[in-house]
Amino acid sequence: MNSIVPEKKKLQTLLYIYVVVFFGACSNPYLPFTETDAKLRTVKLFPEIQDTADIGLIYASQDASHHWFVTYNKVNAIPKVCFFQSDAEDGLHLGAHHISLNHKSKVIVENVSFRNVTNDDQYELLIELHYDYDFSYQARELLIYQNPFSIDSTNPPREIFSFFHEQVRQRIIGFDEKYGNPHQVKVVENNADIDFFENFILIKGTINGFPNHLSEYKWDPTATGAGGQKGKFILEIDEELHEAEDEEQSGGIVHKVKGSKMLMKVNSHEEGCHSFVLEDIQGHVIDVGEEVHDALLCSEVTSLSEGGRYLIYTNVVEDKVKLLDFKTLTKTDLLSGIGAYEAISDVVWNFTGKHRQFAFIVVNPEEFIDNTCIFVYTFNREGQLTEKRYDRPVFYPCETRENCVPQKDYTFWFNQKGNLVYKTGEDREGRLEL
Repeated sequence: MNSIVPEKKKLQTLLYIYVVVFFGACSNPYLPFTETDAKLRTVKLFPEIQDTADIGLIYASQDASHHWFVTYNKVNAIPKVCFFQSDAEDGLHLGAHHISLNHKSKVIVENVSFRNVTNDDQYELLIELHYDYDFSYQARELLIYQNPFSIDSTNPPREIFSFFHEQVRQRIIGFDEKYGNPHQVKVVENNADIDFFENFILIKGTINGFPNHLSEYKWDPTATGAGGQKGKFILEIDEELHEAEDEEQSGGIVHKVKGSKMLMKVNSHEEGCHSFVLEDIQGHVIDVGEEVHDALLCSEVTSLSEGGRYLIYTNVVEDKVKLLDFKTLTKTDLLSGIGAYEAISDVVWNFTGKHRQFAFIVVNPEEFIDNTCIFVYTFNREGQLTEKRYDRPVFYPCETRENCVPQKDYTFWFNQKGNLVYKTGEDREGRLEL
């Protein structure tokens, strides 16, 4: 009997140590604040939500020192977006606050993201709302908030933009006499794409029931916005896209740049051709002259540079790939006798830092020893162009006859140092020190 007593005391001692450690850990304010903690606290703010599975969460860095868990409702509820400082003590130090959208009806928060839309080096919060009323009404609305991370009551988060870019209503106007099936009418009020450029928002599509419409909102930091605070998006352009639609029968944006031009792919009336028009950011077709216009009606190799200064296109009549400089209006022949080549890749550009380069790859088993040749072009400070060609074996997939050519950004690309990297095999790389 006496031998059992020490064992009992030993177990009691161990149990006491476990209890002290466990409850001491639970009360420790320096434990890391987790995603689960953020979701649990968010649920308490929603009377309609009982499960953390209905809470969305992303991780966002305000700057190098402040990092946040951002949560929101993924199901129908009066919407809120909540902020919890992820590296704070128990999530309380310097942060937890939320943006209530009490002026909205029950709605799904479909997505939240951060972007510098006002071009002031500060992130704005973009909220995508989805209104889901089954048959009768479907809509998506974009909201933009300034100062989303702010806990300063004198400079709180504020809404600076909202737009319904999707709105569809349906209603029953009668029933089939034979089977009693409903006759439905579907009205599309808004169905538009939203793009962001420096200081402005471009909306293009069906707007307020008008198809082929364009609206442009520009950020004005001096204008008086909501609550009397400075900064507001001003509607600058609101017009029909009549000119682009004359030529653009169907298709979409193939390549977009930050400059004042967009390359649009349109229907081709000739088999095997790719047709393009150039538009400005307001959607008007740019006059590029008869030769370039006609060439773009059937141009296999077509690319617009970053910034929109240079256009590369194919002139099948002259059997050439050419470069047009919009600033000087000069044209340069890049390749001649293109009908002799097996295939030509898309163009990859590198206009970062001091670099002004572009490159493409030509496939010709009869002319090149390794079947492929890399062409690299470099602009100097005066805009003069120099060409270098390298006979190199470049890997390219050949799944279909039309796609039997190296693929830019996949089999070849420019790295940050301005050197061209290319695949010599599926798992092997080569490099041109330019």
